[in-house]
Amino acid sequence: MIKHTFTHIKGIGEKQEEKLWQQGITDWQTYLTAEKPPLSNAKHAEAVAILEKSHALFEAQNWPRLCEMIPARQNWRLFHQLRESIAYLDIETTGMSIDTCEISTISIYDGRDIFTFVNGENLEEFEDAILNYNLLITFNGRSFDVPFIERFFRTRIPHAHVDLMHVLRQLGYTGGLKKIEKELGIDRRDHDLGDVSGGLAVTLWQEYQKTGNQRALDSLLAYNIADVVNLEYLMFFAHNRLVEATPFAENYRLSIPSQPEISFKVDRALVEQILDEQWKFPSADEGWGW
Repeated sequence: MIKHTFTHIKGIGEKQEEKLWQQGITDWQTYLTAEKPPLSNAKHAEAVAILEKSHALFEAQNWPRLCEMIPARQNWRLFHQLRESIAYLDIETTGMSIDTCEISTISIYDGRDIFTFVNGENLEEFEDAILNYNLLITFNGRSFDVPFIERFFRTRIPHAHVDLMHVLRQLGYTGGLKKIEKELGIDRRDHDLGDVSGGLAVTLWQEYQKTGNQRALDSLLAYNIADVVNLEYLMFFAHNRLVEATPFAENYRLSIPSQPEISFKVDRALVEQILDEQWKFPSADEGWGW
């Protein structure tokens, strides 16, 4: 889909892009080889420069720079091209403050394998692992996960990045990840995760740190992994819905993959115990569900 994009040309919005498609200018190459300039003379020279640069970046596989050129509303169009080199990414933290809190766990799912990184065990391996991928898929990752990672590791995450929170808003789905999952029929109760929230994830990490209870860590990782596994479903769903609104649906429609087995399991007895204690002694973490 990315080569069908013209909205990164100044003055070209989605309606003007659609008109170009209807005129047979369906991709960068057909624009650049058209006998008559498809746009006005005032726009044409700039359009040629932008499209030639886009083509050069595509050929060089400079996906971060190409992603920067494309308006945020359309960066989902990179997905089809890069779907074999994707990291669905989610972090868990000790709190919401990027400046004062730490990362507890990170999970990556690449459509084949699941990788987990735990603070105090192998968290430092994340920096090398993420370099194996060309595209990040997150939910609210532009505002939270990526800035948190960059501060924590004192590094830059230069990848092309699709933030599904903004993509799904285009389709009318708003609110947190768990709310949208429910609206689309994803039931976390299948993995005993129905009432596990971000706030409870913090408590599970605190329990693990305090007692070394492996069940607490396993429960936290099960929750963290469920996030990234569900991101794959949401990305395919959003991609297919958005592609249907273009003339290119037949070429780009994708079958939604089946979900992998999550090897870590939630300890329901421990979760119930924590929930019972939180009900008796409410804290500021209550309601932290995203």
